[in-house]
Amino acid sequence: MDIAEALLIGRRPITDVVSSQKAGLYGIFAKRRDCLPGMTIPDTEIIYIGQTGESLGNRNHFLPKSSGFHSPRRSLGAILKVELNLQAVPRAPGPSESNFTNFAFAGDGEHRLSNWMVRNLDYATVELEVDLHRVEKETIRVMQPPLNLTGWANPQKRHIMDLRNACKAEAKTTR
Repeated sequence: MDIAEALLIGRRPITDVVSSQKAGLYGIFAKRRDCLPGMTIPDTEIIYIGQTGESLGNRNHFLPKSSGFHSPRRSLGAILKVELNLQAVPRAPGPSESNFTNFAFAGDGEHRLSNWMVRNLDYATVELEVDLHRVEKETIRVMQPPLNLTGWANPQKRHIMDLRNACKAEAKTTR
């Protein structure tokens, strides 16, 4: 069985995923192909693939923590900004440009985003300890998840980056 197939077979609601302390790949799936306004989601419903060399259990993007440290949360928040009434803010108080580029969401915005994710997304993990970067790149190339902005010729990248840049600009005004 290849990794793409293993992700598809292992897909579950986040509440049903068994936490693993091993390294591997994870996939985030839409429960419905129309859940992200303005986005085209593939037939497999995969929207993001990532990897961790440490603990799959610790790489949980569904928890209401800062989007400033999680690329798929920033993309989802930017796409859902109007629907969820999210306000982008710097992820930390310092003057570093990365605090704006890697914005978070104000008030209970992180909780609203997490709640939306639990209702609308599924999750899959595949334990894997060798060649993580190579396998991740190949799986992204094959499955073409729209929230992966590198690793394939993503036709939606410009749209997502425009939305993220609007959040970055908003974060700069909330200082």
